[in-house]
Amino acid sequence: KCLGALLLWCSMAIAEQPVSVAFVSDAARIDPGGRAYVGVHFTIKPGWYIYYKNPGETGLPTKVRLATSDGTAVGDVIYPIPDRFISSEEVVGYGYKESLLLKLPVHVAADARHGRQVTFTGEAKWLACSDSLCVPGKAKFKKAVLLGQQRVHDDGKLFEQWAQRFPKNASEIKIIDRISAEGSRDEDRISLKLVIHWKEGVESPRWIPDAIEGVIFAEQERSTNGLVDTLEIEARRMPGSGFSAGVIKGILVFEPAGGARQGTPIWFSLR
Repeated sequence: KCLGALLLWCSMAIAEQPVSVAFVSDAARIDPGGRAYVGVHFTIKPGWYIYYKNPGETGLPTKVRLATSDGTAVGDVIYPIPDRFISSEEVVGYGYKESLLLKLPVHVAADARHGRQVTFTGEAKWLACSDSLCVPGKAKFKKAVLLGQQRVHDDGKLFEQWAQRFPKNASEIKIIDRISAEGSRDEDRISLKLVIHWKEGVESPRWIPDAIEGVIFAEQERSTNGLVDTLEIEARRMPGSGFSAGVIKGILVFEPAGGARQGTPIWFSLR
């Protein structure tokens, strides 16, 4: 078994990998000048999970690297809202069970020639964990997509099923009235304050930071006054980490009463 507060993974051989992956696209053809999404779909065996881009206090982030044969522009990986895990040793992690879709936007030049193929090549890396074992995984993929009249691919249904699980802009979320975010930094100490005015009550609001090397976040504190939530988050920069960014990024995750979990990006400008 792999135990302890610090994550270890076992080198023992296992009969079958707990995670399988497939390259997917929401369009069989992409219009010149148009945009589509491609991605990697992870299927995770019961009892296992893989990690968010910020794995939390342990684990490794799940990553996808993608390139094209002709330099067609590919955007950054977009991650769905993660689950929060707390182990028996009170170690907090963020990740996914059962399945995961990581998607990337693709922008095709307006002067691209119809009928030409764009070949996507890439690699996915992850760490799959159960209660007693962690296994690193890696897969490479290669897929060609035609340029021409845009046509929905069979994988398009998968993208539709996942659409509600990705973060949205706050202006698109009906139950948010307004949000204010303040951040300050004093030498190695970082203080963040997030105030959310809701139009109706929510459960378990939590801000999840992106992975920031060299910055350790403490457990955040929540105070509530009617339909106003205040989240206060303290963090500290590790000596010698080199962190000097003026902005800290993350997402606010919450559950409307009787509704599905939602999330919105929240950035703090440090003053």
